[in-house]
Amino acid sequence: MEVVADPENVPARDRWRWRFAVRPLLAVARLSVAPPVEAAGVFPRSLGRHSYIRLTPEQFEAGRAAIADAAR
Repeated sequence: MEVVADPENVPARDRWRWRFAVRPLLAVARLSVAPPVEAAGVFPRSLGRHSYIRLTPEQFEAGRAAIADAAR
């Protein structure tokens, strides 16, 4: 992701007060060709239990490479 605008503070919100406009640097054209989350070393069950996950640098790179391959 690339930040494309200045951060915006929304003090009325209790959580996630800062917002950033972003643009993806890499994406697949159709969700049907997207690689599974296991390609980044993430277990699918962890996505259902948490609202977000944190990737290690190795997982991030593996996911980026899988998406780049699928986007070709």
